Amino acid sequence: MSALIHRIVKQAYKTFSRSDSYTANYHKLSTLLTGLRAKDIALEEALDAFLLRPHGAPAGYIAIHECQYFNLCVFIVREKCSVPLHDHPEMTGLIKVLYGKAKITSYDRLDSGGCARTSLMKLKFQRRIEPIKCIHSGQYIIKDDDEVQTLQSDQDNYHSIEAVSGPTAFIDILAPPYNASQNRNCHYYIPVENVYPEEHSTDTEDDKICYLQEISPPRTFYCDPVAYRGPQIDIRDLNVDE
Repeated sequence: MSALIHRIVKQAYKTFSRSDSYTANYHKLSTLLTGLRAKDIALEEALDAFLLRPHGAPAGYIAIHECQYFNLCVFIVREKCSVPLHDHPEMTGLIKVLYGKAKITSYDRLDSGGCARTSLMKLKFQRRIEPIKCIHSGQYIIKDDDEVQTLQSDQDNYHSIEAVSGPTAFIDILAPPYNASQNRNCHYYIPVENVYPEEHSTDTEDDKICYLQEISPPRTFYCDPVAYRGPQIDIRDLNVDE
């Protein structure tokens, strides 16, 4: 039987390269990913190589497989560090913690064009002038024996990921991958005070409403490349019709 990571890549192709049976294929992919453990991709060796660097980056990036349909990688985040609040434009994502614990803080966008008063004016490099109206959809801690966490284009699409009580590592599938030429850039945000208080009603649900302001990429976050040490992915063997 082929390595689990190879089966995950193959199932990701089945899921994201065609529209038929998407729901069933997505469920199969999530199930396979839930069963993945650090040892299946020799993550311990990569962790040691990265964490023992005395002056390394806040995060490490392990590239496993990328194609036009999806990107599969692993992030290693040092203790007391985090992947800042960011978005995934028109993307689907799956996250599985493989080492340590991670705190995920998520937001759902409530509007399609910013606040009610947004004129869609933008600065250079597509940076927003107006904040984005969102709802704080949750904050939770996941560990290596938990199930896969997902994000959709309209659900949990803005999030931050923080290492809790030590370093953490998680495998990440994004479909389709970031692509600047197709307007799928990664944007960073910070929560801001309610800029239009008169727009709020008295509903208790309003307690979760907030605004996210786009910012320049934080200089405090960057990644060092880390070599992938797990089973190799043979793209010649990725027959998605099997």
